[in-house]
Amino acid sequence: MIKSLRLPWLKSFKRIFSTDAGTWKNYLTHLLKESGGLLLFSCNYDVKDLSINSQFYMALLLWWSKFRDDFATKKDWHVIIWNNQAIKINNKPVFYRKYYSSGIQTVDDLRFDLSNTRSLLRV
Repeated sequence: MIKSLRLPWLKSFKRIFSTDAGTWKNYLTHLLKESGGLLLFSCNYDVKDLSINSQFYMALLLWWSKFRDDFATKKDWHVIIWNNQAIKINNKPVFYRKYYSSGIQTVDDLRFDLSNTRSLLRV
């Protein structure tokens, strides 16, 4: 019954990622600021690792994590390194805004050109 009441929030997910602003969206973005903002919806997060001061949004994030795992055919969030429940430092999820802003999202983005690395090592 609770899940069926949350289904209308699927429409809100479309609004969450739109460019339109709103008080509720600003509040959500503020709550998620330390975790990368709305990027969190694209991550493989574990709700237990989040510290958000809203029971409503915590429940929504929990529901979203279960929903996407059950119904998505493509599971792209597993390769994003930020807020990934399988990638932790000191038992906490990782999000580095500076690296994310530089375009680093996946492990592939961290690959180095070995020919460049060898020349750097010679110096």
